[in-house]
Amino acid sequence: MVAALVISAVATAASAAEQAHASSMQAKAATQAADYNAKVDQANAQQIALNANANIEKQRQDDQAYQSNQRAALAASGVLSDTGSAMQIEATTAGRQEQDIQTYWTSVQQKESALYSSAEEGVYEGQMQADIYHLQGAADIFNGIAGVASTGAKAYNVSQGG
Repeated sequence: MVAALVISAVATAASAAEQAHASSMQAKAATQAADYNAKVDQANAQQIALNANANIEKQRQDDQAYQSNQRAALAASGVLSDTGSAMQIEATTAGRQEQDIQTYWTSVQQKESALYSSAEEGVYEGQMQADIYHLQGAADIFNGIAGVASTGAKAYNVSQGG
């Protein structure tokens, strides 16, 4: 009977150790997944910014060409483009074009910021999940210790004739 209790205690200790190891591995996996996802979000945010800068540069070139054509059309119709209504039309056009660019840039900044926030939040959640797994592993160890102690007490009682 005592030998069976000793075997039971060893099995309980081994099971607790295995459960603690599994919890540790889950914690590591949660942290690695969160870090990977954060890097993906950060890379996406950087790519959005690069794309936006290229798009804005292209838009400004297109706007300059449009404004040049506008001046040429006014001149071809005999209107001086540096005075009066023609000048006001050109200024309004340029202002609207720049406003469109600024609106686009603001929306890009919001998307970029959301991705960086998502990356930060994901890392935090991964750390919290890892902490939960570590606590679960500690609980498994304590449960294993309690099981071994209980089995030891039973073995002691059996050896004492009780």
